[in-house]
Amino acid sequence: MTVLLELSYAVLGIPEAEPRPGENPWHPVTPCSGPDAEECPFLDQIGLLKDVRDQKAAVQALKKLIEVAATGLPMTDFYDKKQCHEIHSFQYKGKTRKVWRIRQGSIRLPFYYGAGRLLFLPTVLVKRRDDLTRREQLELETHIKEYIQAESASGLTVIRS
Repeated sequence: MTVLLELSYAVLGIPEAEPRPGENPWHPVTPCSGPDAEECPFLDQIGLLKDVRDQKAAVQALKKLIEVAATGLPMTDFYDKKQCHEIHSFQYKGKTRKVWRIRQGSIRLPFYYGAGRLLFLPTVLVKRRDDLTRREQLELETHIKEYIQAESASGLTVIRS
């Protein structure tokens, strides 16, 4: 069983009303080791970023991602090509899997379009240049393969707060 936390303003500590969902919204999710936000490595990564500007950029990027996801429209409708584009692809279970990313300053939020309108965000990257290292590519592939395995086994549990 893979536990996913749906990202929201409340989860991020943003003291504003959640965006009003459109007809068929996306749901940004990230893996957790338990049933609440305190067990979410993704959120820990943001808090552990060394530069306060990077922490703020990560929260800003997630805030906009949550707003865009609520519309249900494609992510690329709201970002230019430098902010949102495919960064990596790999073959898995007979299909080409594409990894996308959103950029805010030095922050990169890689994501994968999952079934059920889920946007799977496995990690936060601080990048001073655009190219992924081979290690980053392999780590993303590992996270996404685990997600796909859980998805195909109906082993996903999404926690919404």
